[in-house]
Amino acid sequence: MQKNKSEILSYQENQFDLREILASLIDFKYFIIIFTSIFTLSAFIYASTLTPIYRTTTLFKSASENSVLKINNLSFLNETKDSIQALSINTMLSREFQTKIYNDGGFSNDVDTNSIIIEPPTTLSKTNIENPYKISINGFNGEAIKKYLKELVAAADKKTINILNDTNKQKSNYRLEQLEKEIEILLDLEKLDRLAKIERIKEEDLLQSLIIEKLIDASRFLVKQKRMNLIERIKQDDGQKISLVNDKIDRARYKAKEERLNQIIVLTDAAKLAGSLGIVENNLEKISASIESDINLNIAINEDKHLPEWYLYGEKALLERVKLLKNRNNDDPYIAELVTLNNQLNEIQNNNLLKTLQARYDDDPYNEELFTLQTKLNKVKNNTELLLLQLREDDGPFIIEINFLEAEKKQIERNSKIIDNNLTSIELYKAGKLETIIANKKIILLLTLIISFIVSILLALLMSSLKPEKEVSI
Repeated sequence: MQKNKSEILSYQENQFDLREILASLIDFKYFIIIFTSIFTLSAFIYASTLTPIYRTTTLFKSASENSVLKINNLSFLNETKDSIQALSINTMLSREFQTKIYNDGGFSNDVDTNSIIIEPPTTLSKTNIENPYKISINGFNGEAIKKYLKELVAAADKKTINILNDTNKQKSNYRLEQLEKEIEILLDLEKLDRLAKIERIKEEDLLQSLIIEKLIDASRFLVKQKRMNLIERIKQDDGQKISLVNDKIDRARYKAKEERLNQIIVLTDAAKLAGSLGIVENNLEKISASIESDINLNIAINEDKHLPEWYLYGEKALLERVKLLKNRNNDDPYIAELVTLNNQLNEIQNNNLLKTLQARYDDDPYNEELFTLQTKLNKVKNNTELLLLQLREDDGPFIIEINFLEAEKKQIERNSKIIDNNLTSIELYKAGKLETIIANKKIILLLTLIISFIVSILLALLMSSLKPEKEVSI
């Protein structure tokens, strides 16, 4: 029972409050009408002067497989479609890059660069066809924002390629510097090795030269010693020959002397016989007369056995001959063999071979081993390998590793820049689509009317609540 009474009282109070609210609104009806009219009129004036805002959207997708392949043909790039596209998107979102395109294109305030939005694909493709990205921009001039967005995408595409190109070029230059340093190190090491090799060859050549020179001296000494030994042998042989010849000469002289003495005795006896027989003079005239009578007589001494010397020469001639034989001081002219023996002795005493050997001051032409040793010595002193190493100015051709490094350099230099101007980092899928964002003035007026009406009611209620209450009479 008590509960029902409370509900009735509450209903009465709520009904009373609603009546008061309606009464308050009626009291402020002119305020509400004036307030709503003022804001609606202001919205009408604003909508009349409002410039429409446009939005353009361009669809794009990542670079083609062909472009990615050509980009990765460079020396130091290993990009994917996604990485290239991400680089292009970051470029387009760069405020500095957006401002540059804005300034370079001479765009006015009709382009709002702050409104640029890039949206990824909202759905995954169920086919192999790649869903495109969206890039949009707002502005007051539809053609201007379309042109700006087109230039932004094209410039971002070009800059992305340039960034990739610069990245590859930087890496290429760094690698080229490394290759240059490696080549320089290899050249330095080769030079040090060559200089060390030169020193080793010099030491080896010096040692070999000393050894060969010692061998040459030894060879010359041996040849000289052989010559001296030969001279001694010849002298000894000649001494023996001279002794033999002198012995023969002495025997020939002794024989001649003995024969002369024997002949003196024989002639003395013959002279005595001739004297005893009274044959004083010779009988040669008688022999000559008998020659005319064709009597062939041999009157040579010791050759005619038929006529004795005492008869032929007589006592006087024989005594004279004995005297001559006794007075002879030298029998050499009467020794026929002595000429030959003296010639042999003279030949031995004037041995040409001995004189030649004694007069020889240089045995080198007769040293067969010396030519070989001098050839070796000249080869060592004029070492071709040492000469080539000393004259070498560039060690590069002799370092195999440098050939590979040079080949890598040429490959890097050839692939250090993108030559194909048709490469793209992104591909346009659909050109800019223009749409109007704010263009319906009636919507602006309607919204302003509703909002201003509600606000006026709230203000009226607020002012009614602040108004002093009227006294109630009892």
